[in-house]
Amino acid sequence: MRELQGKVAFVSAGVSGLGLGIAKALAHAGVRLALSYRNSAHRDAAAEWFAATGHPAPLMIQLDVQDRSAFAAAAIQLERHFGKVHLLVNNAGVSVFGPTDT
Repeated sequence: MRELQGKVAFVSAGVSGLGLGIAKALAHAGVRLALSYRNSAHRDAAAEWFAATGHPAPLMIQLDVQDRSAFAAAAIQLERHFGKVHLLVNNAGVSVFGPTDT
């Protein structure tokens, strides 16, 4: 994982569940992070973990991945903040069976 040190990753839905687990592993590897979220309570809990463990605070981007224009705006925000993005973790999903709350 040394080759990831200092790289930039974007993890969609990265503030809870599997996405947060991936974000934590990347943080431990020294990756600078941007995490998307829909639920502000999950965002706040994730931010608390980063602060408590001494990892740099990730760039938090509110995003519904079903909204294509919002996704494009998130990409622009991410690029402006970090410059280059090295890793994309497409963790967010859309339910085909009905609404899901996150």
